[in-house]
Amino acid sequence: MANTAGNEAAGRRLGNYQLHRTLGKGMSGKVKLGVDLRTGETVAVKIMYKDNMSARAAQQLRREITSMKALDHPNVLRLKDVHESLTYVKKNGLEKEVVILVLELAVGGELFDFMMYTGAFPEVIARTYFCQMLSALEMCHSTGIAHRDIKPENILLDNNFQLRMADFGLSSIMEDENGVCYTECGTRSYMAPEVLAKQPYDGAQADLWSAGVVLFIMLAGNPPFQMAVSTDWWFRAVSSGRHDRFWAAHLRGCPDFPPLAQAFLNRIFVADPLQRATLEELKSHEWLAGGTLPAHTLYDELLQRKRRVDDRKAAERQAHVQRREEEAARQGRGHVDPFPLNVQRSVSKPGEVDQSRLQAPNVPTDLHGMHVFYSAAALDMLLDKLRSALAGMAGTPHVTLKPQLAKVKAVFPGDGLEMVAQVYSSPNLGCHVVELTRRAGDAFTFNEVREILAKDLGSMISGAADVKAIASKDAFDEDPEVMSFPKPIPGRQPEHCASAQKRAGEEKLAERLEDVDVI
Repeated sequence: MANTAGNEAAGRRLGNYQLHRTLGKGMSGKVKLGVDLRTGETVAVKIMYKDNMSARAAQQLRREITSMKALDHPNVLRLKDVHESLTYVKKNGLEKEVVILVLELAVGGELFDFMMYTGAFPEVIARTYFCQMLSALEMCHSTGIAHRDIKPENILLDNNFQLRMADFGLSSIMEDENGVCYTECGTRSYMAPEVLAKQPYDGAQADLWSAGVVLFIMLAGNPPFQMAVSTDWWFRAVSSGRHDRFWAAHLRGCPDFPPLAQAFLNRIFVADPLQRATLEELKSHEWLAGGTLPAHTLYDELLQRKRRVDDRKAAERQAHVQRREEEAARQGRGHVDPFPLNVQRSVSKPGEVDQSRLQAPNVPTDLHGMHVFYSAAALDMLLDKLRSALAGMAGTPHVTLKPQLAKVKAVFPGDGLEMVAQVYSSPNLGCHVVELTRRAGDAFTFNEVREILAKDLGSMISGAADVKAIASKDAFDEDPEVMSFPKPIPGRQPEHCASAQKRAGEEKLAERLEDVDVI
């Protein structure tokens, strides 16, 4: 029988945990900041709704719980508590039966945020984090667990900016006694070629490929490939043993990429997993012997970057507030209210949606505003424009329009990206609010689609001019097939490596390290 947790004046309670603000949300539930009422410890409470949990999601949840319970390592996020049946009372009073995972709170945030807002890391920081990642993977693999979804969004940092590997929902408790896996899963831009080819694969070797992609991003600020498939020029170069051509092209945009790190990645970016270096072989490589930062020095360096991340996010939030105020001011100066326009639309034909009855739900109070547009357009026009803009994008996405729900869903089969554009009504502002949510797939690809969508919507949305697409194109003399570099991380400067900025950071770090012993 479900254990009912009621509301309290100070906030909602779920089991032994007082719930506070939402940290993130996805398809099956959300993650909330929580406080353990027994100890006073601040934690992350992952809440998953049981009524819309598919059989696959339930299987992933069981894997995540089993994997995290089996792992006790300083670089793996700690699972503190599990409740498989509680009743969660939503703000509107509705009750939902839920499963909760209580996790260590990673105060430092996602590695992805540091890449997106502060650019590539100096070599010694990248090596420090890669060593921590390898240590976590060594523990996983020795326990018979393959992570299978390594990417910057699943690498968190604790309050001392030490690495915590998270999200074991796609992990495998090695599917047979030889460690062979059979399920294609993960995020496609990080997946090893044998996984994408739908071959039986060694989960540990596939993890190393994904870890190599993350290392490349930490050092360069952009991915090494679009995807490890034969249609990708970058992958074809390494799969044919032409790492020289791979690096010659990348070094045009990132001339400071460390030579020893190139040699190290050459041992990882090997298409044949049997020829790819093992974890033990990587541990003895010369590049890893270059030393890592002491904990206090790493803390000082990342704290400076964390402040930049927080400043950038605060600036984004302030920009959204300003746009809302400007929109409200325009409405107050006599601009046409978009909502009455819908009332005058003609009656629909039989079988069609009556546009005059379309109404967007009111904007929720906890809307984050990080991926939000504002529009004074009529709802049916806005939904149609969202549908046509998404449908016209590369990758032949499957687009579904649900006008009664004021929602457009797009699934990009090649990238594994699934996203939703939900339109809300804001009577106070006199406009519509469009929230973009990534339900599955790579965050880099999602941000790229978001920027393209903002350009396509143009004057229909507020602040579109502030959103810049930075997918830089370049040709490369050695092979006319190469049309562009792999897409840079959104938020970076157009140059792929921002070499001058990186060099300045390296020089400042070198000055601070003169009296510090590198471990």
